[in-house]
Amino acid sequence: MKLEHVAIWATDLERMRGFYEVLRRALEPEIRERAEAVHLSQEFLGDAHVGVEVGSRAAVDALTARLQADGFALLDGPRQTGDGYYESMVADPEDNRIVIVE
Repeated sequence: MKLEHVAIWATDLERMRGFYEVLRRALEPEIRERAEAVHLSQEFLGDAHVGVEVGSRAAVDALTARLQADGFALLDGPRQTGDGYYESMVADPEDNRIVIVE
């Protein structure tokens, strides 16, 4: 998988860094801290997310379990979607949605 970069605003840079350290092999984001970041409800955010491909169902399951064990919220899955993806969705510390696909 190749993802060049992702820029995410954060109010708690250290918590965000901890979350993304777990994802480091699949995703190496460019993280910037912004003290005046505004938290919007999910209704305003819509279906925005970052997707990372990890290569297999076993890898989706393992990464999902690791993130849950580290205390990050599981939002959905792991599951087979109607459009053929095997995926899970987790929230990073700032409630950004991260979709982990095989």
